[in-house]
Amino acid sequence: MNPPPNPIPKDINNGDKELNKHIFKQVFDGTKNKKLQDILINRCANCWLLVTNCICNQISKIQLTHEYLICFHPTEWTRSTNTGRLIVLSENINDNPSPLAGDKVTVNDTVFNNQESSHAKLFVLGEYKDEEQLDNILQSRSKETTIVLFPSQNSINIKDYLQKFDINVNIKNNTNSIKISNDIQEGNNTTTTTTNTDNNNNNNDNNKDSTESISDNTNNIGEESTDITTISETLNNIEVTKSDNNTIKFTIIILDGTWRQAKTLNKRIPQEYTRVHLEFGLLKFRSLYNSLRTQPQVDRVSTLEASILSMKYFNESDENLEKLIETLKLLVRKVLQQSQKITKLENSPWVGNKRVVKRNIFQNNNDADHDPENKE
Repeated sequence: MNPPPNPIPKDINNGDKELNKHIFKQVFDGTKNKKLQDILINRCANCWLLVTNCICNQISKIQLTHEYLICFHPTEWTRSTNTGRLIVLSENINDNPSPLAGDKVTVNDTVFNNQESSHAKLFVLGEYKDEEQLDNILQSRSKETTIVLFPSQNSINIKDYLQKFDINVNIKNNTNSIKISNDIQEGNNTTTTTTNTDNNNNNNDNNKDSTESISDNTNNIGEESTDITTISETLNNIEVTKSDNNTIKFTIIILDGTWRQAKTLNKRIPQEYTRVHLEFGLLKFRSLYNSLRTQPQVDRVSTLEASILSMKYFNESDENLEKLIETLKLLVRKVLQQSQKITKLENSPWVGNKRVVKRNIFQNNNDADHDPENKE
């Protein structure tokens, strides 16, 4: 009997970042093909769902204007509940597709083969080939127009970032600002997006970088709450204006993994690229993903929801954003059906209904939009 593999230490070689990156790649290189072959017995290589539940022929194709580089932690690859990969799937899906499965299927046969012409690409960090391709892309892009969607102490409000390019964002019905962290949390390992945007996987790691804001959540009996928002309502409240001759193309890096994994991924992206976060007011965000994984806080949403919000800021078409929302709803229904938990779709408890509501408050003295009471 083979001994279990040694756990990967949190800080290999006492903080030597370059050596840590090298060891990380040694541990995870080859993950993509190995895990893909493991699922091909009964799952589609494109949507990662059971062949009988394949959604490929139900997805509406999108056409993006800007470039989106989705960086996966290796454990997210082939996870059926992952939402970040839906951006790549929706942009690269063929016309009239059918489930892709079989012994001879490789990554190059899937929508995740990172064609140069694609505006959405997926990279598994730890894979030599993926990291080399990602590095080559970043070297050919302007650092000024390349950002990382990741809420941190050094991140800036995406509105402030866009103002440098004469792109103005107005949020209707906005109260005090709260930072959105994209919780990349979609499976046992995921990142969630809070009004900070991140996957949290129900671990409290992100609390090390933030403090909690607790508010009373009482309404009169029979009174419908007016402080709840959804992804569609939030999009409708965002107004973006820019000059007609502004044709700047941006590159947005999206990190996909649990909150802890996302912080690891963030360290692997050169620090010279600006980190940005999203913000909306003190509304309670009801995530579409809540049926699959209980939303830990009212300011946490799925990776895809965080990505859709960022796309709105970059003026992607409303049609594309609505298509992505419908694809997320489709995924949630199919995963619940696949797990025989379809009744959860309507009966899932929601954290926003609790009397006391928690939010994360990121302490960022450099962000003028952050009142002491709020944050993303």
